[in-house]
Amino acid sequence: MDASTPTDSTPVAAQPATARFATRLASASGRDLQVEGYWRPVLALVEATSRGWALTCRIRTADAEARAVALDSLNAVDRERVTLAAVRQGVKVLPQADRHSGGPAPMALIPIPWACAKAERVRRELLRLGGLARGARQVVPVAEFTDIEPGAPAAALAEAAAGLRPMFGGVLVRLAGGGSDVPRLMDRGFAGASLEADSLKLSEERPILVGLAALLKAVGPMPGLHGVNSVATLEAARDAGFAWASLDLTRGGWHLFNAGLEALRAPRD
Repeated sequence: MDASTPTDSTPVAAQPATARFATRLASASGRDLQVEGYWRPVLALVEATSRGWALTCRIRTADAEARAVALDSLNAVDRERVTLAAVRQGVKVLPQADRHSGGPAPMALIPIPWACAKAERVRRELLRLGGLARGARQVVPVAEFTDIEPGAPAAALAEAAAGLRPMFGGVLVRLAGGGSDVPRLMDRGFAGASLEADSLKLSEERPILVGLAALLKAVGPMPGLHGVNSVATLEAARDAGFAWASLDLTRGGWHLFNAGLEALRAPRD
């Protein structure tokens, strides 16, 4: 899924290619599913440092057709099983942090569909897996609620977030659109919100990006972008006020990690 390291590059962190997994699950519908995932590198934009990893996964039918399957198309039982299997396998392959180098522990950003996060039995297993990430991998797990229903009660969101905090370093929210959900997410204890880079229309003047970063900060102090695939977007996000970005190395290549850090560390004009 990710490009291999070019011969002339010098990665300063473990390659995501070494942190991927695939697992096969039987589903309630009778068809087997293949869950594949990997960890994208995450950069802290202002500090211009590697900040950790963000889990990304996809689901396919485990047959000759290998058709893509949307998580929200599965029934509740399969959705929870797929989510927990992805987190479980992801933690197993997560690069172990070097805690002798000093600085903050890297974070492991774990997406959790809201349909799963609101179930207490799922949260109990997530707490166990979060403890494993902390203990065995020496990283700080950070949950990220995804696919939040438009009518999800704000109080239920806050309750679910609070239920994960004993083991997770924070809970973020991934927004699907331009921020219409922000008002009901404010003052609910979230560490921040994020958007997919593909959903944004960047321009040279970047006024939309600046406005979105300010809007996301109303949810929490750690606004972020997922799936960035160019150095220009990293710089634009940093200048607009975003705190972090995950890198899409499938399209950007592994050299994007090093080139991005170099650009972020360069003196600004």
